[in-house]
Amino acid sequence: MTLVILAYAPVLANALFDLCIAVLIARVLLVRSKNRALGGLIAVVLGACLLATTLAMRGDDDTPLYQAIGQVLSLTHAGWMIELGLIASLLLATGQRAMMYLAAWLLVYARAASGHAADQGWLSGAVGVQMLHLLAISLWAGSVIVFALRASHNGTLSSDQVQRLSQLSTIALCAILISGLLNFARIRQVTEVSAWSPYSTWFYAKLTCIVIAVALGAYNRWVTMPGVILGQRRSIQRFVQILQAEALVLIVTIFLAAKHGATMPS
Repeated sequence: MTLVILAYAPVLANALFDLCIAVLIARVLLVRSKNRALGGLIAVVLGACLLATTLAMRGDDDTPLYQAIGQVLSLTHAGWMIELGLIASLLLATGQRAMMYLAAWLLVYARAASGHAADQGWLSGAVGVQMLHLLAISLWAGSVIVFALRASHNGTLSSDQVQRLSQLSTIALCAILISGLLNFARIRQVTEVSAWSPYSTWFYAKLTCIVIAVALGAYNRWVTMPGVILGQRRSIQRFVQILQAEALVLIVTIFLAAKHGATMPS
């Protein structure tokens, strides 16, 4: 039981980190709020990432926890990226627009450079492609989640908001497809991936959720949105319900993607 917790704790912590990044990207671009509270939440989540990573790396070692944490922060790549994320959370606390954009960029870089892409170098093209992939996923998932929460609070969405969401989702999906294919090509150059390895299995699970989310979004775009633009109340209610379902599917996708990213290609 302990081994299972140690194995999955970093994955869950990183998934929460990814979720925070997605919401931050959407709020910076769409809501334009100061995001100070979100910065505090990100710092807490990064603390959880640090603790989970330390416990997983320490294993059965008798090294005191505080000493092991210091070693992770000072000696490991994962620790350095967590430190960079903590700096970004401090930048969010300033509430300044320029600092928010810088913080968002640093967080995306820290997450992208903490995975397999960094094996080719911290400033490699692989990390750049992974950053594009994370930005696109964050834009899509974050926008859907933010608009779904806003609709739950207000009970409705305006036609302008609906059309903007549709445009952002389309752009994000195109970027996800391009960067995903580039990532796949990079991994195939490094190692031969079996069709039924754990890495592939988690990919299939993630892809299934993405297909479901795309189908829900497409239904809203082509079937429900015309009625929303015309101000039909029933269409607006249906759009919000489907949007909320899409948000839930994308949250599950983020957690599956975190597990997929933590699995070695084989």
